[in-house]
Amino acid sequence: MNKNHGINIGGSSILMIFVLLCLVTFSVLSYVSANADYKLTKKAAQSVTRYYEADAQAETRLALIDETLKKIADQTPKDTEPAAYYQKVSDALFEMDGVSAVVQDDQLTIQYQVEIDDHRALQVSLQPLFPIESPEKRYVLTAWQVIQTAEWESDDLISVWDGEEPFEL
Repeated sequence: MNKNHGINIGGSSILMIFVLLCLVTFSVLSYVSANADYKLTKKAAQSVTRYYEADAQAETRLALIDETLKKIADQTPKDTEPAAYYQKVSDALFEMDGVSAVVQDDQLTIQYQVEIDDHRALQVSLQPLFPIESPEKRYVLTAWQVIQTAEWESDDLISVWDGEEPFEL
């Protein structure tokens, strides 16, 4: 009776291969997840950077409008009718690129937009005050918001069950 007492490595080899496959799978999943997070972070950083660049441009344009309002207010007597003051402001702002001035309900509204990207813009709206009671407050901001400039397109590629007909796979 000669029994072969060799080393039995079959079970431990299968276990090691299984552990190795698990480690490789988890490492690939971790890499893919980290790469997706990196791309999303990069996209978010670009979006925030573009917003603040547009915000700075809007602040610069607002400063120009404020300076124009200050000049006109200094040159306009206090007993002037608001309509005459609003007309002077409209005429002065007509020369500024992208700035519109509209009188509604005896109140002038000044609006402009600064492009953020292809799909969004920063819209600013303000109403000048007249007569000016405080030299620091020549206008009231009525809007400073991000708006969508591109039209929304629906995605009809995915078939959604409407509940009427049997669902087909």
